[in-house]
Amino acid sequence: MLGETAAVVWLAEAGIFIVALVAGIFLAKGSKSAPRDASVGIKRDISETKNHYKDYRDSVHGEFKDLNGSIKELNSAYGELYNHLANGGAKLGLSRAEVERLMNRDSDFIARLPQIKTNAK
Repeated sequence: MLGETAAVVWLAEAGIFIVALVAGIFLAKGSKSAPRDASVGIKRDISETKNHYKDYRDSVHGEFKDLNGSIKELNSAYGELYNHLANGGAKLGLSRAEVERLMNRDSDFIARLPQIKTNAK
């Protein structure tokens, strides 16, 4: 009887070992495929990130190109305004006597500045 019990225990242990071995093999195969799937996902994410970066870089390049055009237009408009004012100033220029009269009036005002500052306090 003792021999039969020992044989049953040995068979049970062998059966459990075989079941555990088969389960271990299936788990090992499953864990090997998971990293491959993860690496495919990571590669896809990297590719998407590169595409987003390229789109962003192209967008920034376009914005700078538009800004460059706007600055050229601004410089052109400023140059036209400057020429207009310079030509208008030459046309409306004061005579020599008028310029000297205005300068004398300014110099009188500048000479009175210290008095004005003292009275303002």
